[in-house]
Amino acid sequence: MAQRTAELGVGTIATAVGVAALVAPDRLTRLYGAEAPNGVGAVGWRLFGVRNVVIGGAMLAGQPWALRLAAPVQVPDAAVFLQAVRTGAMPRWSGTLALATAGAVAGLGLRATTGQRAVTG
Repeated sequence: MAQRTAELGVGTIATAVGVAALVAPDRLTRLYGAEAPNGVGAVGWRLFGVRNVVIGGAMLAGQPWALRLAAPVQVPDAAVFLQAVRTGAMPRWSGTLALATAGAVAGLGLRATTGQRAVTG
């Protein structure tokens, strides 16, 4: 039961952030305290959104392959947020929030996969 709750949590967060990145990347980046993207930056946020919607939706549907990706995909996200804070592209407070979000999703993703036996998907 706790495992499915973790799956639903990760799937919901990933899908919600993904939809926001697809529909309104400018609002999402401003929420994180960064300037609204334009051109290639907006495309990048939308690609991030597609990834999150696909993985999040698959997690909500209980697809085993999505569970295996939940934690690892947070590593590059965390690296990007860390670099954004280091270069001043993102305020420290919002970078900390973004890193905490990536960490929480990674933790929930690991929790969702705990106890799974040789799952194929």
